[in-house]
Amino acid sequence: CLTCSAGFYCSGDGNSAVTGICADGYYCPGGCSDAECLHKLTTNCSVPYEDGGQCPLGTFCETNAVRGAYRFELCAEGFYANETGLTACVECPPGYYCSGVGTILPVLCPP
Repeated sequence: CLTCSAGFYCSGDGNSAVTGICADGYYCPGGCSDAECLHKLTTNCSVPYEDGGQCPLGTFCETNAVRGAYRFELCAEGFYANETGLTACVECPPGYYCSGVGTILPVLCPP
């Protein structure tokens, strides 16, 4: 039984190769049947599939030309993500701080 590889999607069942890479701003942990991983493959395999989908707030999904994202990553300290589906976190602006990982909104520095 073959599963669709992480970072990719496979339209339909019985494919001998992946259909394409996961869409920008989405993550495909495996078994996805569309580029946004909103649907899973139906198969007789007893392979448990993790949920995929759009990258949540405070995270990003890095995609390149060879492979789509297979998981989301928390924004590093000093960066934030106030929107879902980002491919990179935004640097905290001057006069604000973004402490810890997974920051959603920058906080204004005290006077």
